[in-house]
Amino acid sequence: PDYNPSIVKEIIFSEDSVYKRRMTTAETTIYQRYNITERDFQTNCSENYKNDPEIQKIQREIQKALDDALRGIPPYQLPSILTKEVTFDIFKKMLSAFAKQIKTVLLERHRNGAQPFEMDSPELTDYLNQSGLDKLKLQILFENGLEGVEHPVKIIEFAIQKYSNEDLEFRRETTEIRARYSKIIQEVTKNPEHEEELFPYSDNSSKVSMYTAHSHVDW
Repeated sequence: PDYNPSIVKEIIFSEDSVYKRRMTTAETTIYQRYNITERDFQTNCSENYKNDPEIQKIQREIQKALDDALRGIPPYQLPSILTKEVTFDIFKKMLSAFAKQIKTVLLERHRNGAQPFEMDSPELTDYLNQSGLDKLKLQILFENGLEGVEHPVKIIEFAIQKYSNEDLEFRRETTEIRARYSKIIQEVTKNPEHEEELFPYSDNSSKVSMYTAHSHVDW
């Protein structure tokens, strides 16, 4: 069906919209992470740096992305290699690798005598951001055929979202994996000695996913 972008925008940005609440929550989290207020941010964008070429470029890109989204134009074209099965395989590899990396860095910190972080604390976020997760993510994407692809991180995120929207089983399985991953990270944050595998089943197990049945996961 055809949608009027103005009406869609009005629905999304209405005060009681779930999307508006999510965006507000995300903005608050970012402000807290960088220890600034919304007023400081708006002042810098509209006054202090309004003529900065990089800021202007970013604002144009954001506005274009929003306009395209309201018109139903997808932000990226998926490379042919990113089938549903390959996307699911990469998704599992990334979360499995992240869980192992986070456990490794928190365990090392724990054994050096440091106190556990509070879950969702800015200190934990900053510490994990410096633990090599971004580099690890790129390594996995490059190893799975996305080397040379422009914006590989955004592409895989878009692919996961696209297949989640289109396929109920894909969405169900990725949601379950994310829930297990979050639980493990919470346990490891409280107790870095915690032992739990994100994927305790082999490909020969009756628990194997309908997607991994087509592609071996060796992480």
